[in-house]
Amino acid sequence: MLASVRRATPAWLLERWTKNFAQAGLAGDDVAMRLAWASTQVPPTVLRVVDLAEDIPRLREELAAVGINTRPGEFSRRALVVGSGNVQASHALRQGRLVIQDEASQLVADLLAPQVGCRVLDLCAAPGIKAGQIAQALGSGTLVTCDLSASRLCTMARLLPPWLPKEVQWLAIRLDATQALPFRCPFERVLLDAPCSGTGTLARNPEIKWRLQPADLTRLAEAQVKMLKNALGFLSGAGRLVYATCSLEPEENERVVERVLEESPEYRVVSPAELKSEHPALSSLFDPQGYLRTRPDLQRVDGFFAAMIVRKNQC
Repeated sequence: MLASVRRATPAWLLERWTKNFAQAGLAGDDVAMRLAWASTQVPPTVLRVVDLAEDIPRLREELAAVGINTRPGEFSRRALVVGSGNVQASHALRQGRLVIQDEASQLVADLLAPQVGCRVLDLCAAPGIKAGQIAQALGSGTLVTCDLSASRLCTMARLLPPWLPKEVQWLAIRLDATQALPFRCPFERVLLDAPCSGTGTLARNPEIKWRLQPADLTRLAEAQVKMLKNALGFLSGAGRLVYATCSLEPEENERVVERVLEESPEYRVVSPAELKSEHPALSSLFDPQGYLRTRPDLQRVDGFFAAMIVRKNQC
């Protein structure tokens, strides 16, 4: 089995995982092989319950009646993990009451925690799955969604409207987030779910590991740094910004955050104690630096990284 897993994973990726994921009591090559093995497994289908007021136990009964067996997610209160059955046969899915979204992806929008009536900027929003989740939590206010891709914005224009509460004003803008942003007002919440290598989602997208090259990580990180600098410039004094990727690679994750905060000392990453107080169900996912991390080999969810950033003078 080990030989087949090695053949299914580029050698350079195994080498970097061996170096980056060595930990107490477990050699780096063991972790690398676990990650590689996880990338060859069929990931579970996970649903997000769209409406915050939905009766989830009753919804699970409705799904079970058509042969779709689910269990609650471990971390997200609105996640249902599908154990068996044809999800596409669900009326709830076709009605927009459910959306297919990995549990780790759901946590990114949960961290943003928009307050009713505030202004939210989602800088790399298409195709709009997280934007829909944010809109539901927002309830009323302004949601500005941006993306560079015109085709992906068209997809968002089709998917997002059914999830928008009537009291949410929605604007979609095509822009390059690495360039100067065109806004004239700050935002109380900013989400930068940055384009990345996607190494946390190899089980769902196995072609990535054969397309990706080591030089791509440097290229992506440079773009991510520019995006994060631009995004911080539009964060209100009492606001919060969530920087996220679906990458396992430190160049795209903590090193991006550290580089930007070195040049912007007025900002900080929210501490683990603060995060655990606000999100107790996620306590096991916050590392000592305050970064949220998930891994497919540990939690059997997609590999995500997220950092919550605020101003240092914020109470």
